[in-house]
Parts: sequence; C-alpha cells; structure tokens
Amino acid sequence: MKTLIELANQYHSDKGDHVGCCHRYATLYESLFAAYRQSPISFLEIGLQREFCQHQPDCPSLRMWLDFFPQATINGFDISDFSDVQIPRATIFQGDQSDANRLREIAEEAGPFDIIIDDGSHASAHQQITLGALWPHLKPGGLFVIEDTHWQPQRDVERREGIETMLSIFKRFSLYGEPIESPYLSDERCREIEQNVVRCTFSHPFVDEKARPQKRSMIRDIARRVLKGKRRYSDQRLFKLIILEKKRMDDTSEFETATVQMTCDAV
Repeated sequence: MKTLIELANQYHSDKGDHVGCCHRYATLYESLFAAYRQSPISFLEIGLQREFCQHQPDCPSLRMWLDFFPQATINGFDISDFSDVQIPRATIFQGDQSDANRLREIAEEAGPFDIIIDDGSHASAHQQITLGALWPHLKPGGLFVIEDTHWQPQRDVERREGIETMLSIFKRFSLYGEPIESPYLSDERCREIEQNVVRCTFSHPFVDEKARPQKRSMIRDIARRVLKGKRRYSDQRLFKLIILEKKRMDDTSEFETATVQMTCDAV
C-alpha cells in the first residue's frame, strides 16, 4: 500500500515533495487521516490546482485522495471549469469560494462531510466565509483543515483594509481565550464554532538540521513562543495549517490547543 506522499508524487500534486511548491503536506495528512483510510467517509477539497497537468484533463489531488481513501466519496470544488475531468467516485462542483450560498448548496447536496480541506484562494475573507458556510455540514468528530495560512494573495491589501487572518483569529481564540470574531461570520456561527471545536492544531515546519542556521533558529523560536502563548506578528508566516476537530456528540473533553511539526520548507 502506497503512502500518501508517494501518491501525491505519482499524481503530480504539490502536496508531495517532487512537484511545484513541494508543500509536503502529505506527510502530516498520512497520520492525521490514517483512521479514516478504509472507511466510507465523505470528503471535500476546495481548490483543485492542476497547474502541472494543464495539457491533460486531470485533477491531481482528487486522484491522490481516491487512491488513499478507497471506500470514500470524494468531492471537489473550484472556481475553474473542470467539466472535462471525469473521475469515477469523484464529483467536482464549480463555484466561487466567496459565495456562501453556493457553498451551502453543495454541502446540502453532497454533505455532511467527515473531512473538509480549504486549499482555495487563501484570501482571509474567503477562508472565513467558507468556514462559516461549511462548519454546520462537518460531521461530529470531523476535521476541517485550512491550508497555507502563512500566505495570502494580497497580504498588503488585507493589512490595509484591516482584514484579520484565520491564523490570527484562531490564535486569539485558542491561545488567549478570546472569542471568535469576524465580519464574515454571524455571531451565532462564531459561538457555534467556539462551542463545538474540541481541538485546534497549528502546524509549523520540521527543523531540518541541514537548513540554514537562521531558518533553524526561526522555526525553533516560533514553536517555543506559541507554546508559551506570546504574541508576535512575525509568527504569521511560519504556520502552514490550521486543523479544527469538531466535537463528537458525546464528547465531554475540554478544548485543547496543539502544535505539530511537518517536513516542509520554512517559508
């Protein structure tokens, strides 16, 4: 049985370590999703980049997920037209991530979901709209993953307009006990997320001893400061993923914050 990173490389997904940005997210997802691998789950990925296979009708990440989850129902969502891609056991929806109504339509048709991955535009507003629209359609015990929280397509514009990043929102909530607030989420939805998220995990890059000394120092320092709950804006660019776990119906455990390392470029 192939590992997820082997499947990512096989299908030319940038979640592996051979293609494009070589995010290597597959190394973390391998363990994160292990319990779901042979289960008949419902899976949704937002953002279906196929930059590295433009000359053929394909979707690398969905093929990777189909092989990794042989019993799952796989769904994809993208602003681009993927009507030329026909993959058995996979359904691809077209729409704009900033359209909450469209997201809800898809969720009502294909959900509820066990796993949702937001690998869409990475714009902070879009990420918040997506979380608000899809959180009610995530099953109890399900996982909601927000990728590439270290990068926004218009970071300077977002700062100027005062748009808070997802990373900042969930650091305030999970590390400092502040309420979730967003102009793109209703107060009711914010309270619902607060009451039903049982674990918030932040990922940061693995310390590669062969990396530049400055890089090693930066990564170690970020892990230390986050665990101590200290604020610093430069933390933003060193975290790659936020993983939210939804509380199960009978779960009485207390909320937990965690950080995990993954093999990944630092910035």
